[in-house]
Amino acid sequence: MAGVLAQAAWFLLAWQLSKADEIHISVRNGCDSRGDGSKAAPYQTLHGGLAAHVRRESGAEELNVVLHEGTYTPFHLEPSFSRLMIFGALGEEQPIINAGKAVPKTAFSRIGSGPLLRADLFDHGVTSDDLGKMVNGGSVGDCQHEKTDLIFAGQRMTLARWPNIDGERWKFANIDMGGSTSVGVNMTLQSEARRIARWEAEIDAWIHGYWTFDWTDSYVRVKNISVNNVMAMMTLEPPTEIKAHARFYGVNLLCELDSPGEYYINQQNGTLYFYPPTAIEEWQESDSVFLTANEFALNMSFASDVKIANLTIANSKGTGLLAKGVRDVRIDNVTSINHGQRGIVIDGYKYQLLNSHVHDIGCVGIQASGGDVLTLTPGSNMIHGNTVRRPALWKRTYMAGIKWGGVNNTFSRNLVSDGPHNCVLGGGNELAAVDCLHEDNVIENCAYESSDTGAWYSCGQNGAWINRGNVARGNHFRHIRCGISGRSVEGCGGGVQAVYLDDQMSGWLWENNTFQDCDTALFIGGGRDNWLVGNKIYNSSLAVHIDNRGMTWENKQCCSKCKSWKEVEALLQGPAAQRWAQGWPDLLSIIHENHLCVPVYNHIVNNTYSNTSRFIDASASSVRAWLGVLEGNVNASAVSLELFV
Repeated sequence: MAGVLAQAAWFLLAWQLSKADEIHISVRNGCDSRGDGSKAAPYQTLHGGLAAHVRRESGAEELNVVLHEGTYTPFHLEPSFSRLMIFGALGEEQPIINAGKAVPKTAFSRIGSGPLLRADLFDHGVTSDDLGKMVNGGSVGDCQHEKTDLIFAGQRMTLARWPNIDGERWKFANIDMGGSTSVGVNMTLQSEARRIARWEAEIDAWIHGYWTFDWTDSYVRVKNISVNNVMAMMTLEPPTEIKAHARFYGVNLLCELDSPGEYYINQQNGTLYFYPPTAIEEWQESDSVFLTANEFALNMSFASDVKIANLTIANSKGTGLLAKGVRDVRIDNVTSINHGQRGIVIDGYKYQLLNSHVHDIGCVGIQASGGDVLTLTPGSNMIHGNTVRRPALWKRTYMAGIKWGGVNNTFSRNLVSDGPHNCVLGGGNELAAVDCLHEDNVIENCAYESSDTGAWYSCGQNGAWINRGNVARGNHFRHIRCGISGRSVEGCGGGVQAVYLDDQMSGWLWENNTFQDCDTALFIGGGRDNWLVGNKIYNSSLAVHIDNRGMTWENKQCCSKCKSWKEVEALLQGPAAQRWAQGWPDLLSIIHENHLCVPVYNHIVNNTYSNTSRFIDASASSVRAWLGVLEGNVNASAVSLELFV
């Protein structure tokens, strides 16, 4: 069936091409000044080709731009271009829009007889602005990444650090003496920590870690280091609260350049030091070296009626594909890789983001939203068939594979994997969401480096009672387990959640989803009017958690005339008040202070669980007291696994 659909898609594409004007662009064989845009005489650049087309005034209503294989410089598509399709030529390798700055092999020289190389970047067109700098910021939402990354043979390299990365999982040391202006590491408890004494000579030493909780991280500069027989003390800039046992590693350290794939850049003189994964004598033609650069690779913000297909977008220091405020845009089969901050950012109306691959990103993989919550104006966007792997390679927490929101948007058949914290994050605190559908997605190997978080996470500190009408159906969650080992601030505690409706998030339907090998499958953190129906939970520790936090420690969020109540009041006095009241009558009962702060009207029905330690951690009497329904849930431990996957 998939093959038939693919053939149909290409048939439609060919039919569209036959109706439009067409120009060819080839960075290898084209010429902007002498080309005419034909396949035999293509233009060389996107800028040149589109400018020449405007001068030609062909009169065609549509324009197809055939981009032939090769590597192109970053491109900003002006909003004035519409009814336009830019796509990689069929039957060729995907063309690459590369935002990075190349470092030629000839720039490198060996340091002594060992494996380390050096290159003088300022002698090869790189500026100090290109290098960026280490920064800190808020421990929740800030990406905290303005520094260039090194890309070798299409793979993201590691800024020199200790402890080193062990495969896919990061290793950490521990703070032994907490503080806010300085912290200490006991070198008798952690014998390898004696190496911290060498950091005194570093130009710009930093530490990165989970300072006060095991669900939030940040970077902090080390201003000074002092060492005695027992303790290595680090002075922090700016002052930052760090607790004893906090996990951390040192980073941006030339003296720790000791593992294949690591590098260090001297910001002052522009010298790159590199321990390549393979000896320089063995480098192949494809073993190119780039520094991430530019704030975007492809910017098509405010475009309308534009299609982009069959391209690779790589190596920006900021966002790979930026598409803010678009309308009737289609992005299909795009690969976005090795970007410093975000792979794809898109919002607007009636767009489609399809069949694309995003991986190895410093912070967020895909950020997709659109529509207006206050007026209930639908975005009507489709995010379908995409694969997102390895987000959050710089900032670890709240940097999701897919960050989502908006009104009436669909997120379907996406695969999101290998995120240390949230793999899917949206609604509430992040991007307000109403009437969105999450269907047939696969979410796996997430939240392994954190505690008290969810692979799929929505926080209700903002919008707990007004993110309504959202549905998650037919999704598959696999291998969602806390993987913290050794000392840390909190440890795994009760583990992590596959689905975490935090801080009284309400109004969700979770129906016919599958959970396999999870700490907790479904978590209702004090919210109301959530429906958990027909889900299957296998080989997990807990199927369902529900609590009444609004009645206890989180009462100030939900009490009369408090924040959540005022958010409802604002909607019911807003431009779409009647539609809000008709669509969700529970909002009227909230305004009339019906059971404020009580997790009322939650339905947990007809779910099936197998090889799971416990179904629910609240008593049936508590659920009834909260006016909830708990019925039809079946322990099917004798049933074979095939019923669950």
